[in-house]
Amino acid sequence: MVTYVCDGSEKNGILGAGIVKEKQKNVETFHFTTHDTQTTKHHEYFALMKTFKLIEEKNEKQVLIYNDDRGLIRMINRKRKKPSMPLTQKLGNIVEQLYQRIQELEQKGYTLTLTSTIKPNNKSIYTYHQQAHNLSRAYLNKK
Repeated sequence: MVTYVCDGSEKNGILGAGIVKEKQKNVETFHFTTHDTQTTKHHEYFALMKTFKLIEEKNEKQVLIYNDDRGLIRMINRKRKKPSMPLTQKLGNIVEQLYQRIQELEQKGYTLTLTSTIKPNNKSIYTYHQQAHNLSRAYLNKK
């Protein structure tokens, strides 16, 4: 199984996504930015969508994805268990789009597990999360 740890950030309309991938003890890092004046959670949406794109590009069929936004991951996982679940107005569109993208990948044979459990006692995941967080904010250092 391949592990991805992703994190998003936003400042002044710039979104950043930091992603750390571990496969058989090999680690790769990725960083993406875009401009977006949208609001709540678009940075995590951006990070997750970039992660899904990498997974598909690299054709990695079984993946465990960590993201630190517990509320968002919880809503996505609830939607996956109960597709007819009504969504909050504030995050509904984002959750729906992420859910649809996951569905697309699963229909192509991908198995995705999403979790927000990032604890200091799991040193590698905790370290990868710190790296992903720093990568997501790399655009701040370019000024």
